[in-house]
Amino acid sequence: MSAPNGSLPEAKRCKGCSETKPASEYYIVRTKRGDRLRPRCKVCHTHQTLEWYEKNREKMLAWTREYERVNRSKKLQRNAEWRKNNVELMREHTRRWRAADPKRRLAHSLVQYELAAGRMVRQPCEVCGATELIDAHHDDYNRPLDVRWLCKKHHRQHHEKLNPRPRRLQNADVSR
Repeated sequence: MSAPNGSLPEAKRCKGCSETKPASEYYIVRTKRGDRLRPRCKVCHTHQTLEWYEKNREKMLAWTREYERVNRSKKLQRNAEWRKNNVELMREHTRRWRAADPKRRLAHSLVQYELAAGRMVRQPCEVCGATELIDAHHDDYNRPLDVRWLCKKHHRQHHEKLNPRPRRLQNADVSR
């Protein structure tokens, strides 16, 4: 069902579910050959991707950790460059964050103020004992100076336990 002049076909048969679906139900592939549509529809492609990820999860996590370790300075540099080039977006993000929860902002500001004044001292992580990159975690923003000291890793893990974020593909039904 290849379309003339490199345009997309109106419909295509999916190699996953064998249904004929409109071109809008397929992801486009950047290629000069063929019809430029993936062989599986978006739903089947998502299922295939999820299945592959679940089978290769540990391998992918190990690869990601290694990549992050090796390219840490590049990533920090890219992030700093992005922030420099997107000052207005950063200001808007900060403005929304501050407006979203004034108690949280006040708690963060009070801790920063107390640290700067020397009336509060950063403690080691209460989970692993690390002394670098330590965050002040508030269990209750109504008690702004009552904090738990956690390293970045354990602070993130604590928040993931409290409020697990739905992964983009987590809700897809893989049991076909």
